[in-house]
Amino acid sequence: MGGFGKDLDYIIEYLKNPMKTGVFNCQIMLDLSETEKLYEFLLERIKNRQEKSRIRRELRETQKETYYPFGELLRKFYYAVYAMVGLKECPKAIEKLYDWQMKEDMEFGFEESVPDIFSPTIMSDSYDVLSIDILKPIEDDTQELWFTLRELDEIALDITSVKKSGVTFFTKFLKEIPLVGKTAIVNKDFTKAHSSRYTYRPYAIAVSLWLEKEASKFLPKDLRDFLTNSSEYYNSEEWRTSIVLSAITVESLLADLYEEEYHKPTPSKATLGELFEFSKEKVDFPQNIIEAIQMTNNARISAVHRSRFPVLNREAINALYGATNFVIWYFSRFKRGQ
Repeated sequence: MGGFGKDLDYIIEYLKNPMKTGVFNCQIMLDLSETEKLYEFLLERIKNRQEKSRIRRELRETQKETYYPFGELLRKFYYAVYAMVGLKECPKAIEKLYDWQMKEDMEFGFEESVPDIFSPTIMSDSYDVLSIDILKPIEDDTQELWFTLRELDEIALDITSVKKSGVTFFTKFLKEIPLVGKTAIVNKDFTKAHSSRYTYRPYAIAVSLWLEKEASKFLPKDLRDFLTNSSEYYNSEEWRTSIVLSAITVESLLADLYEEEYHKPTPSKATLGELFEFSKEKVDFPQNIIEAIQMTNNARISAVHRSRFPVLNREAINALYGATNFVIWYFSRFKRGQ
């Protein structure tokens, strides 16, 4: 890959063709009801009075078997794990995960007081990324379901990474959490997956890794911001906004192409599709790039002109895939004359 760093070659190949490259996937069962014992573990070791008071309060609430939304119970677990940081007994894997996540939060401007350990994560040391899907105990699209902590005794985590290092690390991380980690059971061992069901799961966070480690060296700031925000909105499940930002990325590059080839300003009312048609008259696009641009444009049409209908995550990832591949091709081959 001329012009790109060798450490990222594998990630770039994945971004260009996720199904060919494949991903690693495993499933682990975890008993989150043991969070109560983790609170007790922390009470015996934490010295800070304010922190100790909060843990004692959380413990009392769980002992009363109070009902909470599923997400709120997860946050109680996240807090208990985060409270381990700074303790003499804190496992290295826990410290490492928070090193990655806190660095990521600072770069992207987030202000979460307690990081979500199941959120998409850039493993900057190994140039890998993690995507974790939580399989809820009960699914109901019509209402928000509430549980007690003790009811979360079997939570399945579907873990996906581009390289094997990701699933290996996260399995180790889970098993090192005091008390809770002892309940971790590998339900499905590490496998290399090529199905689209799995291969696109870490795509958005892999785009963020590429933008952070390599694209920042050559990609103009506006394009970098568009792609970064598209990836972040995708991870926040804001599909429509993610699609629009991916489309703006493609449209901006097509405008550059138009002005380079026609030596005049881009028509002010030209759509993405029209700019693409103008550009094809001057530029011999490879077939895969034609398809990539069309994927982004199709998703844009769905998001903007069919706004009464829900936009699916697959349309958002198609748009991001198309925009990312157009950017990679433009700057590694067309712009550099290769």
